[in-house]
Amino acid sequence: MSQFLHERILSEFVNPQTDSPLFSLLPGEVRDKIFSYVLTDHPDPGAHMQYSKQTCYTRPLYEAHQSTDTRVIRTCRAVYRETWFKPFLLREHVRWATAPDRAPPGKSGVPYEVRHMLSRLLTQQPEQDKVEIERLRIFAQMYKLEEGLVAKILAEPALLAPRIVTLTIRHTDWWFWEDDEPLRFEGGWIEDVCKAMHWCTNQFCIELESLERKKDQIDKIADQMIKKWYFKRCDGVVLYADALGRKESRWSGDSTWGDRRWVRDETEPGRLDYYIVSVTFRPRIDIERSGGTVDREVFNASQKDWFDESELKIHLGDESRIEDPSPFEYVRDTCDDDSDSEFSDAEVGRHRRRCNKPHRNMAQQESGRVVGDLACQSDSYLRSIETKVISCEKSTQKSKKQAQPEWLLECSNSILFPEGGGQPCDHGTITPLSGEDLAPIPITNVQREGLRCMIHSPKPIAPGTEVRQEIDWKRRWDYMQQHTGQHLLSAVMIKNHELKTLSWGMGTDGGFNYVDLQRKPTDEEMQAIQMECAEKIRENLSIKVDTPDNAKDHKLPGDYDKCCGTHLAQTSHISLIILGSTQSVHGKNCRLSFIAGDRAINLASSSVSAINTIAKMMSVSSNPTEVVTRATALSDSVTDLKRSERKLLLEVAKFESEHAIRSIVQNKMNAYIHRYEGSTDFINKIVGETRDFLEGTEFVVVIAIGEPKGGGPVVIVGDKVAVDAMAKKVKSVVKDIKGGGTGGKWQGKVKEWTNAELVALKDVVES
Repeated sequence: MSQFLHERILSEFVNPQTDSPLFSLLPGEVRDKIFSYVLTDHPDPGAHMQYSKQTCYTRPLYEAHQSTDTRVIRTCRAVYRETWFKPFLLREHVRWATAPDRAPPGKSGVPYEVRHMLSRLLTQQPEQDKVEIERLRIFAQMYKLEEGLVAKILAEPALLAPRIVTLTIRHTDWWFWEDDEPLRFEGGWIEDVCKAMHWCTNQFCIELESLERKKDQIDKIADQMIKKWYFKRCDGVVLYADALGRKESRWSGDSTWGDRRWVRDETEPGRLDYYIVSVTFRPRIDIERSGGTVDREVFNASQKDWFDESELKIHLGDESRIEDPSPFEYVRDTCDDDSDSEFSDAEVGRHRRRCNKPHRNMAQQESGRVVGDLACQSDSYLRSIETKVISCEKSTQKSKKQAQPEWLLECSNSILFPEGGGQPCDHGTITPLSGEDLAPIPITNVQREGLRCMIHSPKPIAPGTEVRQEIDWKRRWDYMQQHTGQHLLSAVMIKNHELKTLSWGMGTDGGFNYVDLQRKPTDEEMQAIQMECAEKIRENLSIKVDTPDNAKDHKLPGDYDKCCGTHLAQTSHISLIILGSTQSVHGKNCRLSFIAGDRAINLASSSVSAINTIAKMMSVSSNPTEVVTRATALSDSVTDLKRSERKLLLEVAKFESEHAIRSIVQNKMNAYIHRYEGSTDFINKIVGETRDFLEGTEFVVVIAIGEPKGGGPVVIVGDKVAVDAMAKKVKSVVKDIKGGGTGGKWQGKVKEWTNAELVALKDVVES
């Protein structure tokens, strides 16, 4: 909401009465009568306010003191106080687990004013840790979902706890939708989402959207989802899909997005038809009460203490697809970049990088060079350039990171690379060459707006001013090594091993990069690829940049790669490529990590130092094989100890449960269980052992975990009425506890116990 209801009511701007659904139906005369009746003084009917009849001032309509009856106004005030926050609670809050260009501008997170208001509300209600809202919808791309962004949204300290969560996967969110690949859905993200899910969430809906012609695929995925997937909340409650509760819907939209018209998928010129299936997960008892059923297979799977990711994968196998070399047509000319490059025809004999030079009309020429024809792309080794500012506009976009105002500068040319093609932007400085202030201006954000290179500056510079641009060479050199290293790696893999690069990502802060492949390379292939890359680096092959006009992709020579990034001039400058680990992603595909250049050298140095340190700690030599052998043995030992510890802890929980039940039966009083340490499994075991016994009684079991100066949970289980009463008592003696619950269970969390609180809690439970 741009403005909260109470702010709108108290603002100086008044909405006309005709905007009201009620007053717009009443004539002005009637409205005036209502206001006059409510607000005009009348003789006070109270006995003590009456005039004596034996006075000269007592007369009709003047028989008592005049007063205004404010009961109607006070009723309106009470209605306002009870409802001003309702629109915020009842609205559907929307979050975007997508790339920035897939979400509306300025919708990256919860606004600051919302966080501030929620913090104030929770300060007034210390027993709550979050404000319960009705609905939260998350639009998610598959790769962001699998990276854990949805779980982060649910777990972030945004102070919101939704009762209903809807996860929407749009047509363009599926893996490789551009290539019309068969749909697939991995379930490895479910466990993290379950850990982040609030106890008040009792519905988790997944919306699957694709083209109408892929209806069969969507239906098959939904069917498997109902039989395989479930969501286990942190309090142990499991949400299942109703086997009979699928919902279907359809809609039609435009076939053009940005500069591309997807003619392959059109049902008629300019139109795409979509098919949507919604699968809703709810507690089993809610499903059965509404006449639904839970699949027996998924119910049995949910009884395990862990998630088996192999059982959560949904693959359809070989489905029909449209083999179309031109699935879309450009609405206007654009510059190709790495995001569309597949490297499938790359040869490593003579490595070239090509960037199409977009057609420029006279207006564009007067506006400066377009992305694809910038100095940073034609000569990536330039460290400075003198150019001219041709436009300067104050930025209208605001974000938390942008505490100070910014101006958008466009220069006639630029060596500052704008972010794109998987490569972050350059950092550097801009120094005015004339005027009063000649101090260098730091630049840390350069972006593309269409084909324009826009430089975000903390200071304005007047158009026409000559300036000097200088880049952060260390950053540029690092990015060139990673980007060119990726091109070489992809070319070697496709030429020698038929491993096609599907996408790639550059690591930040000196970390690993990755390429996504169609299959996992074998250990022998990994060794061969690394050696072949090293050989091409030693051969010192030249890398040239061509910017042809209106080049056609299918007519490019085999050793050309289309790209608009910044690149090295020769392969020897890559220095070194090290391959890292592999992991399965989106089906049969594989993500291979790699690192190049100075990053790789730094990694090798730090790895040697780390191995030496670990070897000393384990009292073995620095030989990597011996270190791995010793670490494996220690890991196996730790695993065995953890398994034994968990088994013993569950036995202790069972003993504590039996002791609590005996205590209730013999002493006719509530039971209190306190331990300095205890896991979620420990608590859930006690809850499961005692819940059935306590149902219908007047007693509860209170479980507290933690020691003085440390935090921990508190769980109350038992009869619903008794649990509610005990929760009030607990909150009266433990001041900073926050929590809530329903259905015979209450749980809270204490940030820091005091010894006095632990003693008082025991007394109040057993009293």
